[in-house]
Amino acid sequence: MQKHVCFVNSAFNREDALIVYRQGKSLVEAGYRVTYLLRDGQPDEKRHGIEMISVGQPAVSLKERLKSNNRIYKLTK
Repeated sequence: MQKHVCFVNSAFNREDALIVYRQGKSLVEAGYRVTYLLRDGQPDEKRHGIEMISVGQPAVSLKERLKSNNRIYKLTK
């Protein structure tokens, strides 16, 4: 069974250097399945071997970011 790592983020975009380039790509190269749940309003895609899934438009306030966490939680079930 392949191990799966999921990054959850409601503040940064899909080009975040730490998540995508340092951690995500390294995990993919080590044989892990990597998913990145984020809120950027762009279509879902697979980039650098990482599944990128958007749960809506970028939040403009802390209140909106907190609401998006519930949508992200439901995707992980």
